[in-house]
Amino acid sequence: MLCVFCLRVFNQPANHLPNGKWSAQVDWTISLFAVRLYDDCVSCQAIVRGLRGVELPLGDDTTVAIRAIFFSPRTHGGCIECMPYATFTVSDAATKRRLCGTQILLEQVGDKGDAVLLRKVHGTTTGSPEALSFIKNNLQTCLDSHEACRAASARTSWYPTRLIRVDGSHAQLVITAETPPDGPYASLSHRWGGADIIKCTQKTLPELKKGLPSSSLPATFRDALGAIRFLGIGYIWIDSLCIVQDSASDWAAESKTMLGVYRHSVVNLAATCSRDSHSGLFSTRAPRGLHSGPFAASNGAVSGSFVAVEAALDADSWTAAVENAPLNARAWVLQERLLSPRVAHFARAQVLWDCPGLAAAETLPSGARAMPHLFRRGVGRKRGSNLLHVPAEPDRALGQWAAIVDAYSRCGLTFASDRVVAISGVVEHLRARSADRRFFCGLWRPRMEMQLCWLAAGPGAAGRYGWLPSWSWMSVDGAVDAPRPDAFEGYVVTLFAEVRDVVVEADGGGHLRLRCVTRPVGIETRPSLRLVGAGMDEFRSLALDVASPPGLKGRLFFVPVFGVQEPAAVSTDRAFECRGLLLEQVDKSEGLYERRGHVFILAKSDSVSGTSQEITIA
Repeated sequence: MLCVFCLRVFNQPANHLPNGKWSAQVDWTISLFAVRLYDDCVSCQAIVRGLRGVELPLGDDTTVAIRAIFFSPRTHGGCIECMPYATFTVSDAATKRRLCGTQILLEQVGDKGDAVLLRKVHGTTTGSPEALSFIKNNLQTCLDSHEACRAASARTSWYPTRLIRVDGSHAQLVITAETPPDGPYASLSHRWGGADIIKCTQKTLPELKKGLPSSSLPATFRDALGAIRFLGIGYIWIDSLCIVQDSASDWAAESKTMLGVYRHSVVNLAATCSRDSHSGLFSTRAPRGLHSGPFAASNGAVSGSFVAVEAALDADSWTAAVENAPLNARAWVLQERLLSPRVAHFARAQVLWDCPGLAAAETLPSGARAMPHLFRRGVGRKRGSNLLHVPAEPDRALGQWAAIVDAYSRCGLTFASDRVVAISGVVEHLRARSADRRFFCGLWRPRMEMQLCWLAAGPGAAGRYGWLPSWSWMSVDGAVDAPRPDAFEGYVVTLFAEVRDVVVEADGGGHLRLRCVTRPVGIETRPSLRLVGAGMDEFRSLALDVASPPGLKGRLFFVPVFGVQEPAAVSTDRAFECRGLLLEQVDKSEGLYERRGHVFILAKSDSVSGTSQEITIA
């Protein structure tokens, strides 16, 4: 249903525009307690789910301002592109800060109230036969008719070293070289969450090979086994059970097979809203809060009986349900999502299907969206995604890599030593499709100079991984924003530095030789953080790599790396945007430097000119 507050926007007189479109708007303030109380209102419950991703403490007594706007259907080329929809934007009433948003899709229905595109769900859990049938039907359709999906997951006889075989109520670890599987396998993405769970160790390996009752496994594993039984899949790959966890050699060998493990799985089951292995794959839900049932709407532009559901596949709702979910805060899961040809996200309210041919939800099996051209930061849906494709133009390829870097760096790792290997499957996939396969600790060799100009997001990272080179974004423990060369299309980009050589060692350490101009600078912290020195008159920003760096004992230098100008300004003396590095000289005799931050200035030619020299950055 829809509550009395949310229902008003659908009966508010429409404001007609000259182009034939219309909209209607309603604003109100309400306590979060009241919003949460309407547990059978489609839009209120979508708002509650959206607020879970807000980092601010929000109590029941918090007053929020809600703006609802009901829009006419979008058209493109004279054709209706999507159904009527409404947006709900939620802000803190006191500070006016936007907290979250959601969209609601509407479909007009006849006397019987039967919708064609919006589906009512009845199961009270995401593990109900209804929800699992949704996965099964989409999987079969995908295998039968999605050309893009078949190309992405061409079947071969390749199998992981070990798989869990499901036999009735028992689970058995099989060595695939000894007992070849006779069908496809699924994979499971889950959070260990520090939970004390059964693992494959040198001690438990014999027991797992004999088999054990499914009932002895953690809830998430039990649910996953039940799901693949329903889907008719006999095998599943679960990291904690298929890698010998106390064997460094086995872990090292198996971690190199992640591309194959996920690329060849027929479907990935994602425990999206689960915080640990005991929380389960499935969630309980209230179906009445997912579908409005028929209601009357009349605003002078439309009139009749409608049903409504959350636009679960649109950017706001997808971000709340998937991108901001507990599972996707785990760095390893990024490549599991990217590499798997199909993912079934077991979100809090419903199952979401994601493959290159279709993104769908239980309530939206057709894949309908309110605003199909709006995207948010994150991995996003597979349909229309180019993240695993390598364009011929290097700048576009690096722009896509930057999106992966941004998402990966915002995820967490239990073990810092996994920083490089947890994304290695994606790197292996991209290298196989790249003309220039040289890759150095997070940076590709083409246009490497520009890639050096990543910057720590926000106030800087929590710390630094000392065994990784300081010039790599992988060396900081925190979110980074990677440069996107494709964003400068149409502008003139001038390089002021040149990477001459790069050496990366087996343990992750390494250095590069950079031919560049080094300009001495100092740091002032008051009234704000800034650099001082020659060429710093038009200083704009300094982003330190680490939020609270140790005292900088060596001399500091600004190294201009590249500038961006409008074509018409190239022959003039107008200032241009220049990005570069803040380096600390750590060994003068060896000419050795380490990176300390990213610098942005407005420069003129004399700000970046000087005698070039070759330096080593560790």
